[in-house]
Amino acid sequence: MTQEDIYSVVKAHGQAAKRVKESGFDAIELHAAHFYLLNQFLSPYYNHRTDEYGGRLENHIRFLKECYFDLLEELVGNLNDVESTSLEGETIEATMTASGRSKAICD
Repeated sequence: MTQEDIYSVVKAHGQAAKRVKESGFDAIELHAAHFYLLNQFLSPYYNHRTDEYGGRLENHIRFLKECYFDLLEELVGNLNDVESTSLEGETIEATMTASGRSKAICD
């Protein structure tokens, strides 16, 4: 799968989320288990890539994160405070902001 293919799939997730919202649904599941494509990138058994989507754990989850953030951007707009989240954690204030925005999706 080329990086262009990955980009297309990421954008397709976002566009699908937009159509779901426009159709009146109030929930979206980003399924990354049971041998679906996202799961194959997460699994070291299947993912032997040597680019930014393989190797370390951070790289294995990159595709899922890109799909997730594109989906959120389509639903609620720019999420710079959430996109900056690091493995070291966030402040309580930043977490509350992210939680509030996520809750808005569910409401």
